[in-house]
Amino acid sequence: MRTSWFDAVSSLFLTLTLMLSAVVGVLFLLWCLLSDEVQRQSEPVAKVRMVRASSGIRIDQPFDTPTEEEVDALKPLDLQTALDSVVAVARLPGLTESLDPNSLDPRGGASGLEGRAPVGSAGPDLSSGETEASVPRHERWQIDWQAKDLGEYARQLEHFEIELGVIGGDQHGMDLAKGFASSLRARRLSDPSQEGRLYFMWTHASPLKEFEHRLLNQAGISTNGRFVLKFIPPALEAELAKLELEFAQNAGHDSVEEIEKTVFVSVATANGFEFRVVAQRYQ
Repeated sequence: MRTSWFDAVSSLFLTLTLMLSAVVGVLFLLWCLLSDEVQRQSEPVAKVRMVRASSGIRIDQPFDTPTEEEVDALKPLDLQTALDSVVAVARLPGLTESLDPNSLDPRGGASGLEGRAPVGSAGPDLSSGETEASVPRHERWQIDWQAKDLGEYARQLEHFEIELGVIGGDQHGMDLAKGFASSLRARRLSDPSQEGRLYFMWTHASPLKEFEHRLLNQAGISTNGRFVLKFIPPALEAELAKLELEFAQNAGHDSVEEIEKTVFVSVATANGFEFRVVAQRYQ
């Protein structure tokens, strides 16, 4: 009995179909196993082309052009400003972190209200009259501010007659402003060495730090690449010193020389705002 042509052709097509199915199955299995690697290798690579123009060579590339603020942030500081910043940081070894609540006086702790952030002082306290044996105020004082919005923070600064100063960058001298809530006033000090008030600088990122930049910009003072200082008037400094000593005496410490750290907080009252001592740490 002979095989017909129909059976032969059918067998051939069946064989080819099985072979193709096997090949497709193997390729599918390889694709499943190697798909991640293939995709990683097939990701497009951004190309940078050098284009020669009549005025010179320019780069035709897809990268974003930096903004003016980013360019200002990358500008190098002048030598004097760099030295001042190094000195300021060196004088703030204990203010780069918040106090450990477990090491503070049990009667008080730092407030956790919205907008609170610590600042570390770096300014001189030439008129404090304290002995050299004590920790100076600009090293032991920490002020915690709390404000829900820009207006409330501006009212606090004006209530305490605190003046913001801006120094450094590519500008000489110091720009200052105060009266942010009602009577904004700005001035310029050509010789910053004439300033002897106690001042504070931020040591943590905070929305209130951004508020200060906005307030200064409203006064026409640029803060790009510059340091912002918060100057404390002598009357307020004396008031803070009195509150500190009273808090220490109530805790059984008769001298400020025993105090290693004092934390103040600004709180709202019926008459405006006031400072209170919320924590102390002793040597």
